[in-house]
Amino acid sequence: MRPDSESPCVVLPWELTGSTVALRYSVAGTIFTERIEFDTAFDLTPPRRTLLDMLSLAAVVSYAKAFAPIDIDASAYSLTEAQIEVMESLYDHGMREFAAHNSLAYEPMFTLHGHGTRNSEAPTPPHQKNKLLIPMGGGRDSSVVATALCALKPVLLSIGQNPYVEDIAQRLSLPLHTVTRHIDAQLLALNTQGALNGHVPVTAINSLISLLAADVHGCGHVVMANEKSSSEPTRIVDGYNINHQYSKSFDFERLMRSALVSSGIPINYFSALRDRNDDEIARAFAHSCSPLHTAFMSCNKAMLRDVERRSDRWCNNCPKCRSVFLTLAPHLSPARLTEIFGKDLLDDVSQVSGFTDLVDIDNKPFECVGEIESARNALTTLLASSAWKHHVVVASIGQISPVTPVTPTMEQPHFVPEDIHQLVAQVFTP
Repeated sequence: MRPDSESPCVVLPWELTGSTVALRYSVAGTIFTERIEFDTAFDLTPPRRTLLDMLSLAAVVSYAKAFAPIDIDASAYSLTEAQIEVMESLYDHGMREFAAHNSLAYEPMFTLHGHGTRNSEAPTPPHQKNKLLIPMGGGRDSSVVATALCALKPVLLSIGQNPYVEDIAQRLSLPLHTVTRHIDAQLLALNTQGALNGHVPVTAINSLISLLAADVHGCGHVVMANEKSSSEPTRIVDGYNINHQYSKSFDFERLMRSALVSSGIPINYFSALRDRNDDEIARAFAHSCSPLHTAFMSCNKAMLRDVERRSDRWCNNCPKCRSVFLTLAPHLSPARLTEIFGKDLLDDVSQVSGFTDLVDIDNKPFECVGEIESARNALTTLLASSAWKHHVVVASIGQISPVTPVTPTMEQPHFVPEDIHQLVAQVFTP
């Protein structure tokens, strides 16, 4: 289902009522309204207005994708050059996986037009320097960040009710706030009717929600847990880089930071794990986060909106489950990993094909999984382990060409403040 090519997707002005934001979009006479419900009512200030503008323009991808490719009419908004650049990156790089799965051209899915322009602003005074907000998905990486910075008493944020995040917050004795997205039911109906559907750069949307929540709760930093591997293209198709994790990448982080600075937003946005690879993070989680081993959850099927399709803890049959299991295996015993996952995935012959994809550059899954080299190095390590080398998956696909082991490096570009960087480094100390 697509509108006439002359019909744009109009980004209407957002509305705030108490603690609920309404994002409104119009396509060919149909008005979609997404409600984002914060757990605290708040007033509007210039930074919050700007963040809501950016959120509205980022979240439009969820609705415009049903009619892609389509123009985005932002005539209700005025943007700085840096804001325009970050939105255009989402509409292009952030939507390339969507284009691939829907056999569309690798060009921007959406063209932004009609917006006014505004000059860059001087930032307003920052909030309390050391007050941090950490967005939590319940997975391994954000668990490492929360553990590393626990002494600073950060505020944790869950987007959507998440029992795993609630458990982690309780175990770390940290405060937790929750924001809930309510997708317009009309979009869900279109999806069931066969409208174009697929991956959107959701981390960009969640980042802007987190920035707004940080401002509401007086936090001066939003600390993401995006690692080095998120900058690696998932695949290269016809010469185009397609990155499932684009809105977690260093390139996106750089553009977002520029947009925030140009808009006078007094919040520092960065990823604490930007210079860390998958193996380093797995080792840190294994050795420094033992209280969270039975609390964390990285399986997407355990997070599905549809309760009937949601798995009870680890589904043990998806790329995320395999990737996390594989990278933790060099650092934990088979018995411990079986206790965590409920199953030994590396001793199950039906898993051979799925694990092979993790080390195959041409078949890397479109999921938030680690680098090819980290997966290969994990298998190489397991081949030399008396505890793991006879497991059927390791024995079957472990004879790949070994690569140079990944070594920790501080040379990877990052925006982490030095004091926070030093704290995070402590959980990576052998």
